[in-house]
Amino acid sequence: MNKKKIMSSLGDASEFLGEEFWDVINDFLPLVNPRIDIIRTDKEMTIFAELPGIQSEEDLSIRIQGRILIIAGEIKRPYIEDGQELMKDERFTGPFKRKVRLSEDCIIEKLIASYINGLLKIVIPIYSDEQNDPQQEIPVRFLENNNNTNN
Repeated sequence: MNKKKIMSSLGDASEFLGEEFWDVINDFLPLVNPRIDIIRTDKEMTIFAELPGIQSEEDLSIRIQGRILIIAGEIKRPYIEDGQELMKDERFTGPFKRKVRLSEDCIIEKLIASYINGLLKIVIPIYSDEQNDPQQEIPVRFLENNNNTNN
């Protein structure tokens, strides 16, 4: 099913069932968090992750396990004080963990991560064709010619 057809079907369902139905459904359906975009060029792969509400380095962890990039942490709600009642709860808060499989040509050791205005940006260089598939000289072993070519 393509994206346009899905969006059209959701629009039809929303019209038929009403907005209140989707408010209730959204409370029960967990979303994958954080949401990410991945862009790839011939030189690098860039991952953008939506993480509004991260306050400090202690709230965010980026690790590599094998060829898996793991983004984990916790989004807090520091503006809710004792005695206040939360009337609508739509923003994602709490612990999160997202795994992204990295291709073999990613140079993990040169990964760079930055965070600004709620957006995490991870840039991973990619081996070029020359780096990834270097030519290798193959030595040729010369054998004595004694009519035995099985050596």
